[in-house]
Amino acid sequence: MQQIKLILKGQQNYRCTNITIIKAVKRYNFHCLRMMGPCTPTEPKKCELIIPVDGFQGYDVTIDTGDDKLDATKSPIFITLLGDKAEGQKKLIAQHGFKAGSSNKVTIFTTPIGKVVGFRAELENKGLWQPTKIVIKDLGNL
Repeated sequence: MQQIKLILKGQQNYRCTNITIIKAVKRYNFHCLRMMGPCTPTEPKKCELIIPVDGFQGYDVTIDTGDDKLDATKSPIFITLLGDKAEGQKKLIAQHGFKAGSSNKVTIFTTPIGKVVGFRAELENKGLWQPTKIVIKDLGNL
């Protein structure tokens, strides 16, 4: 299995929310959502993040939000893809929500789940959000 090891240096803390790695013609996008650091010789693991890259499946997800201002949300939005063989990992797709009347496209990677049969969208904060259309396109195995 191929892995990418990310090592941070420095005495400050880092809040890791999103990592994008471009390797040859492949693009990997990971949502790590954790604090890292400070980096010290006595605690090197606080500054390491090991990311497996083999066997991931990519998906383009396009989300349209309704036109009414009440259809929008400022809450972080997460999506979990549901497959006929497994459930994917919960992924952050919008840190600051979506505006009314917007169309947003995100690319996510997850472990293989088989054929997509559904999804679960969640808001971090309680509230309302009215997507009018969600299209999921399978990009295949990476």
